[in-house]
Formats: sequence, structure tokens, C-alpha cells
Amino acid sequence: MEMPQVARKPLRRVAGLHALWFSCFRSPREQNRRGTNWRDDRWGAEDFSEKTRFLSPVPPENKAESKGKPLFFAWFVRSRGGDTGKDYRILKEKTAIGKSEDSDIVISNDFVSRNHALLSYEDRKFILNDLQSTNHTYVNDKKISRRILKDDDLVRFGDALYEFKCL
Repeated sequence: MEMPQVARKPLRRVAGLHALWFSCFRSPREQNRRGTNWRDDRWGAEDFSEKTRFLSPVPPENKAESKGKPLFFAWFVRSRGGDTGKDYRILKEKTAIGKSEDSDIVISNDFVSRNHALLSYEDRKFILNDLQSTNHTYVNDKKISRRILKDDDLVRFGDALYEFKCL
């Protein structure tokens, strides 16, 4: 007795999926007998520890390698004032901030001292030091002398407001 035409199509689909499933997901014993397939790594057969590189803002051991490359990724974004939206990238381990032309980040503002603050990168942390400026340095509206900065901290030098960003 022959099956009706409608019942054959779903049966063929199921048989096709069954064959696809077993061709892709064979047991380790069958893989050794039949050869390898694209799922070899599912049992942890391949070790990626030597192939994996971790990207971090840590300076390399050899200082000659890092010449001309930034050691970490951080910047200040002007939040209020004439240069709103302007960013100042931090490219050194010690970054001087102030009104002086010798500063790494020059802030042209009457309420900023010539040598207002120093941002340093130590032990994978950004540390902001106020250099006894006249109008002080504030982080998140708190007066500081020394403070570890975190991403999205609001930093005020005199009355110039910046947002600190880091990766």
C-alpha cells in the first residue's frame, strides 16, 4: 500500500535534518573513525591560550617598542565654556594641566593657574593631583588635592568643566 503524497514530504524533511544533525555533531569516537569535521573544538581539543592576546592599556616592558604609540587611552572633553565638545587626549604618563604654554593641556581661562594640576598614570590608574592652585580642582563637585579618576568623572579646573573619559 502506497502512502499518500502529502505524508511523504514531511518524512523526507525529517530524514534530511536527521542526516544533517549527525554529519555535523558526531561523537568523538566517530570523529576518530571517520576523520575530523568543523566541530573538533567542541570538546576542548584545541588550546587557544598561546593564540589569545589580551589588549590592555598597560605599557609594554620594552620602552623602545612603545615609541610614538600611546600607552593608554584617556581624554578630557570640555563640557562647558567656549570650547564645548573639544577633547584633549592623554598621551603621556604625566600630563601637566594649566594656563602656561608649557603645559600639555593648555586651558585659556582667568580662573586657571599657570600650573594648575598634574594627571599621572600609575599602577593602571589615572591620578589627578592639584598643584596648590588658587581656584582649586574639583572632581564631581568635591575639592581634591589627589584623586583617582574613573570614567565619566566631571573635573573642574577653576571654572572650566571637563568630563574624563577612559577605556
